[in-house]
Parts: sequence; C-alpha cells; structure tokens
Amino acid sequence: AELNKHLALAVEGKGNTVLVSGEAGTGKTRLTNEILHIARKKTISILASSCLVNTAIPYFPFVEAFETYYLKSKDNKGSQNTQPSPAKVIQPETHTQDVAEEVSEISAWLTGAKQKEKTGGQRYATPQAWKDLTFAAIAKELFSISAKKPTILFLEDLHWADSASLGLLHYISKI
Repeated sequence: AELNKHLALAVEGKGNTVLVSGEAGTGKTRLTNEILHIARKKTISILASSCLVNTAIPYFPFVEAFETYYLKSKDNKGSQNTQPSPAKVIQPETHTQDVAEEVSEISAWLTGAKQKEKTGGQRYATPQAWKDLTFAAIAKELFSISAKKPTILFLEDLHWADSASLGLLHYISKI
C-alpha cells in the first residue's frame, strides 16, 4: 500500500525516494518486482540496475540503468527491462553506430570522458568539479526522461554500492 501511494505521487509529478530494507529472505525483491510490474502497466519509464559486490567501477548501477534504458527504448516494443545484465555495460570507446546517442552521452559523464571534455582535461579539473558536473548532468538527464513520462529509478542491493554511487543517489534524492 505504501509503495502504491508513492507510485501514485510519482505519476502526479511528486516523486520521491523510497528505500526498501529488511533481512534476507523477507520478500523485498518480490515486493519491488510487484510494484515495478504495476508501474509497467501504467507505462511508467523504468531505469533499473543492481549494485554488484566488490565492483571497482564508480557509478556502475547508474551506468547500467541508463544504458539498459536507452538500449531498451531504442528496441522497445513493450515495457522496460527491470533486470538488466551486468554484462551489458558498454564503455564509451566501444560504442557502435547502432547504439543510441544518449547511451554514449550519459556513459561518457559517468565514466569520466565528458568531464575531461568540459573541464579541459584531467589535470585542470578538481575531483570536486568532476563530481559536481557529473551529478548535475545525471540530474538533468533524469529530469529530461521524467518530463516525457513518470519515471522510476530502481537500484537493487544498495548495500553493495560504491561510495560514488551512494553520493549520487543522495544528491538526486534531495533535488
């Protein structure tokens, strides 16, 4: 009931951050899969990913969520995929021309290529400047997606998230 209430608020344009927590085996995945199923029926955009244990890739769940969303949107004839495969992560330098331009753009921000372009290279930008530019670009992209239709960003297994991803999640949760 609580998640349905938050889903209705999101549809009204009053989005917020919801965290689902509990002991292993208590049904968190089943509960969230059910709400995502309801959201798909309402044609809500879904960006979904999972955090991986011991991954050394900053922003990995965001890279995966955006790439899966844009790749699925390009090929989509149905609903968004809510269980992306970690093997689908695409680095900016490996994109082919048939991959959506948006994938390259958002991945470039999250992997550092775009920050170098905007700041004139790594040696001229402080880590704080890179972080600020990245956070602003991701927020702008989420606003752009959600302006078209209500959107859910679903990140599973946050207890395995890297500190950069947690910082970004905190930032977008506050705006």
